[in-house]
Amino acid sequence: TEPLISYLKNKKEIGFVPTMGNLHDGHLSLLKMALQENDIAVLSIYINPTQFDDHNDLMSYPRSFAEDVKRARSIVKDTSSLIIFHPESDLEIYPQNKSLIPAVGPIDLFEGAIRPGHFDGMATVVHRLFEIVRPKRAYFGKKDYQQLLIVQNLATQYFPTLKIIPVETERNSMGLALSSRNSRLDPKQMEEALTLRNTMIKLRKDLQESKNIGHIQELIKEILAKDSRFNYLALVAAKSLLTPQSLTEKLVILGNFQISDIRLLDNLEI
Repeated sequence: TEPLISYLKNKKEIGFVPTMGNLHDGHLSLLKMALQENDIAVLSIYINPTQFDDHNDLMSYPRSFAEDVKRARSIVKDTSSLIIFHPESDLEIYPQNKSLIPAVGPIDLFEGAIRPGHFDGMATVVHRLFEIVRPKRAYFGKKDYQQLLIVQNLATQYFPTLKIIPVETERNSMGLALSSRNSRLDPKQMEEALTLRNTMIKLRKDLQESKNIGHIQELIKEILAKDSRFNYLALVAAKSLLTPQSLTEKLVILGNFQISDIRLLDNLEI
């Protein structure tokens, strides 16, 4: 950690991509943008224990560091423009005097409701990584929509000169949002996972045709009553994640879909 801080001290244009590894094309799209828009890009690979509410989920999270390094370097022409930061110990990220940074924003809804403490753990590690890297820009995928809002709030509060760059979700040929957890799905489960995306597309179409928020809310209630694989499904205001009051504001459909012990996230902006 200290050598990295020292090395980056005099670098002006630093782009940062924080990850937990098991890199896929979604991560690489973030890294490509960071490389294009900055003098140097820092890619962190660190599985953060404080954002897991389930120890089994932490232990089963895919780990593929050697392959991750190959994938990251494969898109770089000049390796000096890329730094891969892979802490060897949790103490590098969490010194003994490091306290939790409380997340700010819609933390008790959706992911926060089913994963208590998750966003405080996420906010703490992101805050710490921002302290270490001191980037000018940091890149986050829109797939984790709620997380993105909370990171934006964190940056506004603690790092006002840092630009948070939202990046569109990368999808496979079937339309499934790329995720590290996808590697645990077999082909049949991969098709089943499309239920989430297809349901949201249908709800968007219904909203565009009916122009009636209440009607869509009723449809969502029916879907949740019939299909227990949805941990949640909601049409909300994009900025607050609360119930929308008007079709004139930006809206988003959020969903969390369960297959076996794997939880998959997606969203659809309207």
